[in-house]
Amino acid sequence: MSSTYVQTAPSVLTNGFDYTRCGNPTRKALEDCLSALEYGTHTIAFASGMGAFSCIIHTLDFGSHIICADDVYGGT
Repeated sequence: MSSTYVQTAPSVLTNGFDYTRCGNPTRKALEDCLSALEYGTHTIAFASGMGAFSCIIHTLDFGSHIICADDVYGGT
């Protein structure tokens, strides 16, 4: 399920959120807590491991190398 957040006008974000799949207050709270626990500055939470993997793959340049364990999830 997804939903848009109340906006005062098109493209005017309320509290920084416009569409729940792009970000929402609950996920932001989780990311902030994980950053604090790990003494980090940024955290990105994904709904699945494949979502995280896909994001990482799409940030790599052509010809990049990946080191991967042999017991990784089969879909990977």
